[in-house]
Amino acid sequence: MPTAADDEGVSQPPPPRDDHSPVPWSPPPTDFNAAAAPPWPPEASQAWHASPPSQPQGPPASQPQGQPASQAPPLPLADRVPGAVAHDVYAHAGASWPPTTPPDPSQFGPMSGPPHLIPPPPPPDRPSGWNGPAFGMLAIFLLALTALLWPQYRARMTERKVGPLVAGLSQRNAGARCPRYITAIFTNVGSVSLDASGEINDYTDLTGPICDGLRRLYTPEGKAEMQCLLTDGRCPPSAVKSVVALSVVAHESMHLRGILDEAAAECTSIGEGIRTGELAGLTAEQGRMIAWAHYAALNPNTPEQYNVTPQNCPAVAELQQNPPGNEASRDQLARLAQQTWVTLGDG
Repeated sequence: MPTAADDEGVSQPPPPRDDHSPVPWSPPPTDFNAAAAPPWPPEASQAWHASPPSQPQGPPASQPQGQPASQAPPLPLADRVPGAVAHDVYAHAGASWPPTTPPDPSQFGPMSGPPHLIPPPPPPDRPSGWNGPAFGMLAIFLLALTALLWPQYRARMTERKVGPLVAGLSQRNAGARCPRYITAIFTNVGSVSLDASGEINDYTDLTGPICDGLRRLYTPEGKAEMQCLLTDGRCPPSAVKSVVALSVVAHESMHLRGILDEAAAECTSIGEGIRTGELAGLTAEQGRMIAWAHYAALNPNTPEQYNVTPQNCPAVAELQQNPPGNEASRDQLARLAQQTWVTLGDG
């Protein structure tokens, strides 16, 4: 049998429990290695197991005399194993051991389970800054940005495509400018101005409808529509607008070439009909039909200083002597071009 001297300095086990009361609950350790009791010496462990806890003598006070004492229930795990931590579910519920009925889940609160098994509540929802008004403001900003940048993009793309046509007709490094915003309504269909030193600028200003006709021309659909110039002259409105736009660019390009007189610029641009068509990606015959529409439909509806006749313009005399296409197609195209020109305004 071990003596008191043998157990000096050794951690003593807890005294046995004989009341069989529920084990008080304690939170589980976060570090089980650190929470475990230090190991006992071998002789202390042997002494403990050789002398188990004594059982209570005699029946409880409430038991009548003469009746045999009931067998004592087994001890909880925390009383039988030194250093064990009590995690008895029924002890948490406040019931006795051994249980006679299942525990009532309502004793554990709104969630079913022992307190140490109930997960922490979720974090509260934080309102997002992207609410309805924020999305509305973002949509307004994007619409305003699109309205600001889209005209810039369309104008620059058209100017890039028309640049070679203007440079080829003016025989210099020149181009065209298409309107970005509402400023187009305050100008004629085309114009060329002088810079501060009195020199001719290197670009011509065009209005929105003229740029629209040029933009349509430089698409596959626009090129296909121009085939009407080689048939009966019944062209769709978009093709007629392209014909008028090419005539305006040809006239303004003559100003960029240095011809400032309006009649002389008109005559020279009509004579450049074939070259205008070829620079625009059309055939020579289509270019001659454009020159005919320029002379027969546009020129009669311009101020007097623009007028040309076979007597003062060799190009017009040549067109009358050798007109393109047939008479029906020329008359049909001239009628449609005149209606479009009057709608756009004289230049």
